[in-house]
Amino acid sequence: PHRTPFETFGYLCRELELYMPGLTKRPIVVAMNKMDTAGSDPEFEQFLGLYKTKLSKLIKVHSIVPISCYTGQGLDQLQDLLFELKYKKKRKITEADVV
Repeated sequence: PHRTPFETFGYLCRELELYMPGLTKRPIVVAMNKMDTAGSDPEFEQFLGLYKTKLSKLIKVHSIVPISCYTGQGLDQLQDLLFELKYKKKRKITEADVV
């Protein structure tokens, strides 16, 4: 059955918590793939809206990065972000990080 990106994210967070309670309290980076396909922009905007209204108080996402593994769109941004999270000193999550 087809699930929306938001539903998939919810299932993944639940699985992470079942695997290791507290795991979703760590910095979360959401890489939304297939942004080169038709209809991906409205799904991305819907995901952002649902996250901000329904989950942002429960699960803190550091960043949401739209990517396309097919075209390479956003991969440099994702790589830089992951490098920063791994090697730079920790910084507070701001509203601007949830893109």
